[in-house]
Amino acid sequence: MGPTEQLLQSCRESWGAATDHIFCKELAQVDLPIAKMKWYLAQDYQFIGSFVRLLAAAVVHAPTLQNSIPAA
Repeated sequence: MGPTEQLLQSCRESWGAATDHIFCKELAQVDLPIAKMKWYLAQDYQFIGSFVRLLAAAVVHAPTLQNSIPAA
């Protein structure tokens, strides 16, 4: 079993909850209502903004340059 399959097996329930969702199905079938897509993009934009600030803080506060590389 390869690494990807090992990871999938270790979180099968969470993976299923994240991927076997009506939003994902509608998106994959190109049947997603535009209002849902707009809501998703607005939420994603808020998350990305916060996540980028978090990564920047991790880089700035890393004790060494080597420690900052994973977040950079």
